[in-house]
Amino acid sequence: SQSRYRTITKDKQRTKLELVQSIKTNFRISEIVIKITEDWYKLESSQQEKLAAQILKSCQELDLIHVKILNTRNQLIARSPVIGTKMVFFQFPTS
Repeated sequence: SQSRYRTITKDKQRTKLELVQSIKTNFRISEIVIKITEDWYKLESSQQEKLAAQILKSCQELDLIHVKILNTRNQLIARSPVIGTKMVFFQFPTS
């Protein structure tokens, strides 16, 4: 039971990440483009997926259908689905 308390303590001491660099919206075509910082790559893939799902849901509530997430090199990291309900992710070589 002692180790359980250590784990809880460690979870509470997470570092704050600055993830969003800029946001551009075009309501005329129902599009939002979110540029993220390099801190995005510090997240585990499950955290990235969860965050992207939250972004998609929030954007859809604002009638923004076309959601794009770009990195600082303007590469498309994820976009809203054409078919389905989950964000579509893209991977690039790390160089």
